[in-house]
Amino acid sequence: ITIDQCVFGFLINRSAAGFGPVGEYLFVVDLSSMRLCSYAPGHVSIMGWFQDKVPAPGRILGTGVPMCPRSALNRIVNTAKSYNAAFLVGFETEFILLKSTNPIKVINPHRWNHTRALPSGTKETEVLEEIAHGLIRSGIELTMYHSEAVPGQYETVTGPLPPLEAADALVHTRETITNVARKHGFHATFAPRSYMDTCGSAAHTHISVHPINSEHPS
Repeated sequence: ITIDQCVFGFLINRSAAGFGPVGEYLFVVDLSSMRLCSYAPGHVSIMGWFQDKVPAPGRILGTGVPMCPRSALNRIVNTAKSYNAAFLVGFETEFILLKSTNPIKVINPHRWNHTRALPSGTKETEVLEEIAHGLIRSGIELTMYHSEAVPGQYETVTGPLPPLEAADALVHTRETITNVARKHGFHATFAPRSYMDTCGSAAHTHISVHPINSEHPS
């Protein structure tokens, strides 16, 4: 797949300074990132790498371009490896389920200490269960899901993975949440703050670091 090089400089309907209409990148799929889309039967999601279509001066054909997000993360991982260090990353993904965006109406006005946040037989429980099963079917380790502190707010907690795989899984997690919610007629928002008088939503990140060779720790 070819994509214009100015893709990284788009700001709604204009380009940032330094980006022009000339040049293309190759978008090369990474088959190791393939995951089943439970919300869309017969479909999978897959990540990829941006590469030079024509090698830039000083770069070898097939190497990642500096602005490719996955390539940038992969470079950090490889740099850490050169120091005998490796990471594991896990995420807590918070979101709010809305039944209306204008005006804003949540699916359930529960507070943090209410057991009625996920009562049996309700649409919110059905949505959360479908999200959970979808993540598991796609190969993502789901350690738990639960209600959160804000009205209509819920959270999924996914297991640790190496940084690149963890970032890919986070994107797939969010896609699963939004698509399952939409399927049931709701809108899932990850907006940092939907209300000014309550807590916000975040993607809490848990990072552990360990030596690759335990006999010679860095």
